[in-house]
Amino acid sequence: MYVSIDDIDFVKACRVTFTPGMWNSTTHRAETTFQVSATRDGKADKDKEIYVHFKPIFTGDGPPAFNNYQVPFVQIMAKNTNTATCWCTSDPHCKTLDMDPTTSSWKNVLDYYLIGEFVMYKSTNRNFEVQVRTWSCSQVSCNCAVAMKENNDLVILDMCDIKQFGQAYPKLTVPGKGNMSHGTVISQDRSGNNYLVSFPSGAQVRIHNDGRIGLTVTITAPEDDFQGTEGICGYFDGNPYNDLKHSSGKVSNYRPNTSFQDNEFVNSWRIKPVGSSFFDKTPPSDPSLDHDMYFCKCDNKSKQIDCTLDGNVAKPNVQALLPGRPAVTHQIQNGHLTTGQISAGRRRRAASSIRPDDYPAGYVYDYGLNFVPVLKADFPSVHGKSRAEADAACSAAIDQNPTVQQCVQKTGLNFATQKRNCVEDFKYFDDGAFVRSHMLNAITTCVDHVLKNESFYDANGNLPAFMSTDLCPSYDCNKHGTCTRGRCVCDAGFIGDACEIQATKPPVLYGVVKTTWIEGSVLCDVTERECETAYVFGTNVFDNTRLSCRVEVLEFDGHSFVPTGSEFTTAAIYRSMYDVGCKLPMKSTIGGLTVVAFNISVTNDASTYSNEVTYVRTDGRCAKCVKTGESCSVKSRSCLIEGNCWSANETNPANHQQICDPNRNNTQWTSPVTHNPLTTESSYTVTTPPTAALGGAYLSRFDIWTFSQKGCKCAHNPSDYSCACCDAGGCQCQAPHHNQCSQCGKSENCGSPQPAPENGVDGFTNVFNDCPCKYDPTKAAVCACCKE
Repeated sequence: MYVSIDDIDFVKACRVTFTPGMWNSTTHRAETTFQVSATRDGKADKDKEIYVHFKPIFTGDGPPAFNNYQVPFVQIMAKNTNTATCWCTSDPHCKTLDMDPTTSSWKNVLDYYLIGEFVMYKSTNRNFEVQVRTWSCSQVSCNCAVAMKENNDLVILDMCDIKQFGQAYPKLTVPGKGNMSHGTVISQDRSGNNYLVSFPSGAQVRIHNDGRIGLTVTITAPEDDFQGTEGICGYFDGNPYNDLKHSSGKVSNYRPNTSFQDNEFVNSWRIKPVGSSFFDKTPPSDPSLDHDMYFCKCDNKSKQIDCTLDGNVAKPNVQALLPGRPAVTHQIQNGHLTTGQISAGRRRRAASSIRPDDYPAGYVYDYGLNFVPVLKADFPSVHGKSRAEADAACSAAIDQNPTVQQCVQKTGLNFATQKRNCVEDFKYFDDGAFVRSHMLNAITTCVDHVLKNESFYDANGNLPAFMSTDLCPSYDCNKHGTCTRGRCVCDAGFIGDACEIQATKPPVLYGVVKTTWIEGSVLCDVTERECETAYVFGTNVFDNTRLSCRVEVLEFDGHSFVPTGSEFTTAAIYRSMYDVGCKLPMKSTIGGLTVVAFNISVTNDASTYSNEVTYVRTDGRCAKCVKTGESCSVKSRSCLIEGNCWSANETNPANHQQICDPNRNNTQWTSPVTHNPLTTESSYTVTTPPTAALGGAYLSRFDIWTFSQKGCKCAHNPSDYSCACCDAGGCQCQAPHHNQCSQCGKSENCGSPQPAPENGVDGFTNVFNDCPCKYDPTKAAVCACCKE
């Protein structure tokens, strides 16, 4: 293998430097050392002799004798060592590192149905660990988050915090440090259902989102971890009988021909104390663990090494696990994930402490210390379905899948364990939510088996077609298309790489991605966030050039937010089919408003739009809003004027004769104080509106929302009692209409009273009688008639 001189000058790790200080006058030699690391490809192949060659030396500042000197080649022996795979399906059925349920004599997996945080895999040879979180799903538990750490690199995929509105989707974050280690690669498919994290050591973690209920996690152990692992994945040494090693060192009995539970073993790997996991606490960066290694890509055909910037990350063959259209590969800049339109993750807070809009909010997690699963010994399922129905559904998904069929035919693998797990899950999820996940687990198991075995590769090092070029996105095109030579030909009405999008329907939005700990909050506080992009989540979002957002502007009227009539089409930031960011209009285009609400919808085709969700930008210095954004109040000693916060006695920049005087009016600029006496509480009594004869036909009333035109505390001046008193559902109008109330949120009616009787008795009642009684249908036309 040869390295060109251009590449040597470009990448420091492919360059060996000699200095005058290395010269030994006794031996007449200059010596140095450098590290060479073999590519971790996961193959079970033979040991290989390889040679590192050097181009002749060319120097302009050294003795001429060294020009054209040929440094001798270096012989290297690349040793082949074993790797292993551990997986836990969504509602955890786990294969440990040394279990092999694909052979006819082994039909075992470890089942556990506990809630909490657990060490799934930990290396005792180096700094690498994978932790999982589980949550309650149906009557058992499912994986809802994965944290992966190698040295100072920490990656988290978490959907435990998105049970907002009863929905969930995974979010990818990179907490803690700035740039990640060279060689750490994070990939996802375009839909956001499959993720692959590859570390420089060769360790890999693959995660599949199973219907937004749980996550299937697959870990590939690198050669370095042989005889050096612990956790739920077990002890990696080729012997399955010692896999169930507790954190105390105790080893549970191994049952090779049955699936089993061992809660004592699983609980021994529960992370204690509560709050100490990677999810809750980012470990401090350790400089001694920063070992950036630059990898050169070896070309087996030309016997050349590629050490250019594009070639110095040797991606392993396991990339085939994200088939079809090229996977999205994330780059890490200052701890922030960026690639094209995708943006997700944590980054360091700026000096101003203002977080970016995609900074993940915290959430309250149930650590499950008192959780007891409710297990079903046998069928019927939770909704009364039979074992025969479960067998039929699972066999159709696994046995009849073309890829699985080819795998069985060409490798001899047995997938009885996947079918057993599928049937077991059907007892709790008989809507088929997990049927497909076990089919995917069977294919993933087959892919791993083929990738590792050199016997399946052709003379040119290529994988068989059914595991590479013929492998379609999502493996079965989500049952909405036909897989043809590695591409999904979608059925009518479906689009997307894996036919995952319903073309005739717009996106469906469930809500705003919350920016605080408060569940269900739609608020973004400008004192904590940038509040320039609203992230919303739902489903059926399609990544294409016509993806965009429609943003309607609502202004604060002193009580709630009302439409301004302004509407904008803004850019969309696609992150997955469940998650999109909508750019908000600049302040200068909406009258300089800071405290403002937006109704947001999303379109895939610039024609049909999703439902609207509300996002409220607030300012914690003066505004206190309810979490749903339906109403706000103004904090004491401050004003909220024209959508912006002002402190008491601040001057109006446009009129220095006006100030913020919250004691007089906290929503409008106040002119200089006059000494006119105020009307006090004792000066007025509430005027009761006139009563009416039964039926209310002759009731005369100033306004249906106004109980009295005077006698109540004024909103603009709490010490003044000359303002209107409001009926239920009414809110006091601002001056000069402070002697009227309007329906809350309908301040546009201020100044235009809605008198009775033509508008009814009050805001909710048309007449006092004339309608049937709902509490007694036999009484006709004697009860009140309510407004719709």
